[in-house]
Amino acid sequence: MHISPPYYITGKDGKPTGFAIEVMNEVATRAGIKITYQPSD
Repeated sequence: MHISPPYYITGKDGKPTGFAIEVMNEVATRAGIKITYQPSD
């Protein structure tokens, strides 16, 4: 049985992490833009 990680979560350090975050960071890098994440409840 293979368990996939969630699309995104807030890590122990309070920063968002996960597949969706990694993809968005790569898109931003390639586009030459900076992204700021603002987690909410």
